Amino acid sequence: MSGPANNTPVEQPTSFAFTPENLAKAKAYIAKYPPGKQASAVIPLLWRAQEQHGGWLPEPAMRLVADTLGMAYIRVYEIATFYTMFQLSPVGKKAHVWVCGTIPERPSADARPFNQLVLAAPDGTTHRYAKIHPFGYGAEPEHYAAGDAFLTVDIEGVRCSFFVCYDLRFADEFWPLAPETDCYVVPANWPRQRAPHWKALLPARAIENQAYVVGVNRVGTGDGLTYAGDSVILDPLGEVVAVAGDGECVIMGDVDPARVREVRERYPFLRDRR
Repeated sequence: MSGPANNTPVEQPTSFAFTPENLAKAKAYIAKYPPGKQASAVIPLLWRAQEQHGGWLPEPAMRLVADTLGMAYIRVYEIATFYTMFQLSPVGKKAHVWVCGTIPERPSADARPFNQLVLAAPDGTTHRYAKIHPFGYGAEPEHYAAGDAFLTVDIEGVRCSFFVCYDLRFADEFWPLAPETDCYVVPANWPRQRAPHWKALLPARAIENQAYVVGVNRVGTGDGLTYAGDSVILDPLGEVVAVAGDGECVIMGDVDPARVREVRERYPFLRDRR
């Protein structure tokens, strides 16, 4: 195969090279990963290439990223066509979406990585949250360091606070953020065998903090575990706005800060918290 699997524009540029500034940033991304793991930098490098090329990702840029990371072209094509944040043809303007996900990221070459949530804005700026509670039951603290700072970002007028997976079990981490939070976002790898906990804890966080909760869980299998999905959007009363099943899908729902204010004014429970 000589190019990405989906339709790319007929007129591709003949070559692509990072600007000196972006090349320095690319090298900095790569340096965060140990030898043998540097392919993990593929998404930030593709994103940087797309930003440099005016909001779309040409095939020569994908090949450059693949060569830089020692990856097969087909693997980079697969990644670029799978993630909807990448535009494979000119779109006239950027997608204007916010995207978040989690990756291992080292603060320095000799440090343990964080389980890091990265939030990317439409203009390419990023925000980071390092998972505060590594999963002791799964020996995660042996491989990952714990974060020590929260992340709340105003996204188009919605104040969003971010947690990762196991953090969901620790209600006291959510509580202090509630007055300045309209929506909690929790990406996770939550296995099917503990799915009842996932389904109980997400509404609990919504109800007790009177805020929206977006729980995003993986599907499929890995490391001997099965993941049931059950991603969901909950409103400030814990009611379901949208819910997914156990397969890959997209769900959508409205998150309205006015609804948060309405619920908190009608039921002013937060003021009684000690």
